[in-house]
Amino acid sequence: MDRERDVAADMSPALIVVAPEGNRKDEVVDDKGAGAGGRAAMAVLPEHATDGWELTGPPGKPRLVKDFGAVRTRIRVTAPATCSWWVGRPDGRLLREASVRSIEEAKAAAEAWVAAYLAARSEPADE
Repeated sequence: MDRERDVAADMSPALIVVAPEGNRKDEVVDDKGAGAGGRAAMAVLPEHATDGWELTGPPGKPRLVKDFGAVRTRIRVTAPATCSWWVGRPDGRLLREASVRSIEEAKAAAEAWVAAYLAARSEPADE
């Protein structure tokens, strides 16, 4: 761990790949997410902030967020080849979370889940 921390300190704009498939544990990838082996590590990028999605988060840990009023969504990278989408109430209580293999897939899945959730809430209850 100390070696990884030292590498990270020396390469501040870079990402450290923790456990990529087929790559060394300590391989450093550039700020575009491409490692020495040419494989792309997943990253939330400014170009993902479309259709109401906003880029937020501290340096080095960018996230996408979208507010639907009754619920909020968040997408973050969880591993070199996966990300998670999260849907919760404004108070932070979790409603749904899942892992997927791309940022675009996460955006689509979160939006579809929110649409179904909001539609179900607006339907009258059976008597």
